[in-house]
Amino acid sequence: MFYDSTIGRYSLFLGSVFVMEMASVRWLICTFILLLPAVSSAEDVNCWGSVLMVMDYPERCGGNTAFKTTRSHGKWICPPSDKGNVIVLAALAAGKRLEVYIDSKNGAFGCGSLNHYVKARYVIVKG
Repeated sequence: MFYDSTIGRYSLFLGSVFVMEMASVRWLICTFILLLPAVSSAEDVNCWGSVLMVMDYPERCGGNTAFKTTRSHGKWICPPSDKGNVIVLAALAAGKRLEVYIDSKNGAFGCGSLNHYVKARYVIVKG
């Protein structure tokens, strides 16, 4: 960046090619920051509910159990880890609500259109 006395502003140059003026750079950065949440692709769907049943199915869930909730529409969900197994079993034993967050593949599916044995990204026990 340097001061261009012919236009009276600071400008960015890449070699000898004019890229853009400083005011344009500020506008571009502000626009990008404001639009970032709208274009981000990571979106999780919450298939919360009470745990209906838990099954040990290590071949399909990477060594973890599988479970169904009241909102998983009869589909089995795999916990994300061994600690997730414990959280699911604790929610079942205590009768607590479990929040199960699953990657929705950019909104391609929701709780009603899950595949069997989809892996949860994280689970939370609600009081």
